Amino acid sequence: IFSIFIIFNWEPLEKNIYWLYLILLGLAGFISHSLIIYAIQLSNLSFVTNFQYSQLVWSTIVNFLIFGVPFDFNKIVGVIGIIIFGIMFNSLQISFLAIFIIFLIFCDEKYQEIPIWNNLFILTWVVLELYFNHSNSQILQNLFAASCACIILLLIYYSYLKIKGTEGIGLADIFLLFTAFLYFGLPASFYLLTLASLSLILKIILTQQFKSKHAFGSWIAGFFLMFTVYQEFYGTVG
Repeated sequence: IFSIFIIFNWEPLEKNIYWLYLILLGLAGFISHSLIIYAIQLSNLSFVTNFQYSQLVWSTIVNFLIFGVPFDFNKIVGVIGIIIFGIMFNSLQISFLAIFIIFLIFCDEKYQEIPIWNNLFILTWVVLELYFNHSNSQILQNLFAASCACIILLLIYYSYLKIKGTEGIGLADIFLLFTAFLYFGLPASFYLLTLASLSLILKIILTQQFKSKHAFGSWIAGFFLMFTVYQEFYGTVG
């Protein structure tokens, strides 16, 4: 309704392609709102609303990773508030995990370094979750998949280091992928790795920073959190 007031301040678009962007933006908004309405029909309002509020979290992360928009005080307070809201109304353990993953994303993107204690906390969280909620056979299968993935990634790491003289993927990233494979197993971990890789490639293309170093662990961590939340509410991934 308030769009009517745009008429009084309208300025012609510089390029016709902007009309296509506006149409796609409107179409995406229409689809997203339709899916939210459908989700409310299938579930209860209080449950769906939590995901609606999480838009601030994901938009802040996407703006930081792709467009380089820094975190400000208001956004940080908002993100923390949403996490606390999640602690009160949803899963306590996932809320704690979210806090450490968001901190990991910030550190890796800003300093291109993942604190070892942060990786160890996530691994500890995974081990406890597996111990209390998974069978021994499932834990062994996941451990085997994680070990194989870790060996392959270490071979790639040292081969690239020997050939190029620099790291292609960090050891902390490999540690984080080991944790992901240990928790999700196959094929979910393969999906996670694929999505994280494609997202990083998309970021590089959009920013056109082809020769700069880019953080990979932040993307792994982001999809790790997404998969964890999905698994918590819908059972399994993949």
